[in-house]
Amino acid sequence: MKNLKLFPKMFIQLFSVLGIIILLIHLLVFFIFPISYLEKRKEAITNRANEVSAAMEGKSLTEIENTLALYSKSSDIHAFVKKEMESLSIPVDTNIPIDSAVPIDFQSKTNSMIIEEREIKTNTGEGLSLQFISTADMQKEAKELSLQFLPYSLAISLLFSVVVSLVYAKAIKNHIQEIKNEIEGRYGVKVDIYELDVTGYEKVRDTVKEIIKNSEKIDVLINNAGLALGLEKFQDYNIADIERMIDTNIKGLLYVTREVIPNMVENNDGHIINIGSTAGIYSYGGAAVYCATKSAVKFLSDGIRIDTIDKNIKVSTLQPGIVETDFSEVRFHGDKERAKKVYEGVEALKPEDIADVALYVANQPKHVQISDVTIMATKQATGFNVHREK
Repeated sequence: MKNLKLFPKMFIQLFSVLGIIILLIHLLVFFIFPISYLEKRKEAITNRANEVSAAMEGKSLTEIENTLALYSKSSDIHAFVKKEMESLSIPVDTNIPIDSAVPIDFQSKTNSMIIEEREIKTNTGEGLSLQFISTADMQKEAKELSLQFLPYSLAISLLFSVVVSLVYAKAIKNHIQEIKNEIEGRYGVKVDIYELDVTGYEKVRDTVKEIIKNSEKIDVLINNAGLALGLEKFQDYNIADIERMIDTNIKGLLYVTREVIPNMVENNDGHIINIGSTAGIYSYGGAAVYCATKSAVKFLSDGIRIDTIDKNIKVSTLQPGIVETDFSEVRFHGDKERAKKVYEGVEALKPEDIADVALYVANQPKHVQISDVTIMATKQATGFNVHREK
């Protein structure tokens, strides 16, 4: 299989999607974390204040002060006997300086202070107030948390992308190899496989050159690459979908044919079979652009046939109706349920039906040229005029 490099493309696509998702998740953490974190922190400080206060109950003042000092040094919560903190009390409407032991930036809009007070009795029975203070810059901590786990998230997505891309690429290659082996075994011919995105002219040009170099002569070209995207009213259509349909259905066909046809002209022999659609004959709602591209296929075929009339080159257009493939799944951007409904209640054409017609058209005597063939299911009258059994 020549130049069949599926892994890099799959890896780039998958890792790009996962990377964007991970970045969005980390952004959500950055913005949502402060809200949820504050509630959890309040709960944690309340629990720890209860635990420490219970442990200090009935102890001497000196022991309490020393214990709270050690606790403050080893914890993110600062604990004091309230009499030491009287000067640190913060009225709601003023900014009284706080001792450096309790760092807080009052200029920060994301900083918060949580204060808990507990009443206990010393060993002498004297009442005592303990004050527990915690400060935190929520967005700063959210940023640090997000950045801390970002490398791990990206590494996991990288590994996942590599594994999935390798497995998927291998499965596709194996399937293609099976088809290749079946054709070679059944018909006794040599099959070469090339990967090609028809929307890129340089890639088309280089691939066709390689094909001609390896095969010398191209007898039949079937332009089958094509797709529909979306089913919205024209005024609501996604521009990216419009451009992709035009790039694939029209420009892709032009690129490939333009690079192949000189070889046919040089050999004064060849057959170009372009796959159009009944949508190029009968337009329907929500598909203005797709119908236009398939109508273009028909007129491109006619024009090329006129331009090569002095050569032994045939140009045919096959215009299938409803065919059960992954066409609708692509159209609806992977929505399998919606795609499945397109084929409900009707016996649609199969890919093999179109292949049989293409083979028939290509195998006509040299003096016979079938210019146009329209193929529809028995229960299809026009493009979207389909009878469905209930």
